[in-house]
Amino acid sequence: MARLKVSIEGDKRIIAKLSSLEKKARNKVFREAVKKTMKQNLLPSVRRALPKRTGTLQKMTKARAMARSRKHVGYYVMNAPAGLTKKQGMSFAGQAYYGGMIEYGTGPRSVKNARYVPEINAKTANRGSVPAGLYYTRVYKQRRITLRNRIEARIKKNLEAAIRGGP
Repeated sequence: MARLKVSIEGDKRIIAKLSSLEKKARNKVFREAVKKTMKQNLLPSVRRALPKRTGTLQKMTKARAMARSRKHVGYYVMNAPAGLTKKQGMSFAGQAYYGGMIEYGTGPRSVKNARYVPEINAKTANRGSVPAGLYYTRVYKQRRITLRNRIEARIKKNLEAAIRGGP
């Protein structure tokens, strides 16, 4: 999965304000900025790029929070049914279990017991493979500079609100 890192450098006033906040408030500023940007900017673009037959894959594609970490604060957009963690293979679970296959592709697909069935020979047993679509990755790479700029702007806005003590 592609990663976007935002580092705030250069603006000494903002860095001073960030360091004046306690860690919990600082993480809240980052988390809210990233969440809003992902939901408003990246999620609709990914849903438009996905192939549509029944619409299930678009409905199941969501922006989810990353696992709790002391180092990272963030969100990701993926075919992610509620309640599953990344280690449980989110892109291959739920109603749209085929989302991972569309994104990453598959190896050669064949009939498992072709050698035991005389009507099916090795040539007809191979059904080909699904090529990797990389829909999520492609949209992210196209929009990452815009996303970074919007996240930085939202961080500045949320930081000002946190310093004032308002929502």
